[in-house]
Amino acid sequence: MRLLFAALLTATPAAAQVGAPQQPQADITAPACDYLDRDPNSCSRVLACIGDDGLWFDGQARGWGSGTVSGRISDGTLCEGTWAYETRGSTARSNLVCEDGVEIGVLYTQQDPATGTGIGSGLDSRGREIMAWSGAHLLRFLTPEGDLKARLQCGDAPIPIS
Repeated sequence: MRLLFAALLTATPAAAQVGAPQQPQADITAPACDYLDRDPNSCSRVLACIGDDGLWFDGQARGWGSGTVSGRISDGTLCEGTWAYETRGSTARSNLVCEDGVEIGVLYTQQDPATGTGIGSGLDSRGREIMAWSGAHLLRFLTPEGDLKARLQCGDAPIPIS
């Protein structure tokens, strides 16, 4: 079971989840990931909001033109899959499957001109909306003008990211 998830990747929500998701208590800290222009070993961070209950995904997209995506949802669920640019290179799709069986599909259709951050959206297999962002300068894209720290707004409260 796989879903479409766009170019730069995002992940899925936790499947067999009971009750409301836990709100994160600490900053999201990025794992080691190096962007290498036009290199098949390139890596870009991927962040996504899942639904409107405060769940988020933090992961990595590896490759150039196509590759793998992996990461965890804020409830600890591991998700893995693949991503690829479409034929003309203006959009990308990603398919992720989580260890709890939830599938996520994202289509990246926009790119921020200042940072190159890919912006995508989609749904998971539970019908929750996914908003995803990926790129070498993702934190700069998510840092409000005049602020010193990036923020990811998933649900009611912004999640500090580093």
